[in-house]
Amino acid sequence: TGLEVELGTVRAAVGGPAYEVVYANGDRCCYVSTIFDARPVGGHLAADLDEVVEVWWMSVSDLAGADITPFARSLFHDLGMLPVSS
Repeated sequence: TGLEVELGTVRAAVGGPAYEVVYANGDRCCYVSTIFDARPVGGHLAADLDEVVEVWWMSVSDLAGADITPFARSLFHDLGMLPVSS
């Protein structure tokens, strides 16, 4: 993202079937992730144009209608930012 951040406390550790990803080549994996609170302390928000082609800030109220991956939708649900039906 181009940002330098200061990590805060652990907010959640997530994993399980909702975090399984099947890639176009058929590879399948299931992620386990640790989510931290963080705040930007330097740098500039920018895409690297290799793995990330676009970045922007979004409010929590915009998440329900956002075009995000099932992985991200599961994460935001587990963090209490999206209802189950989203």
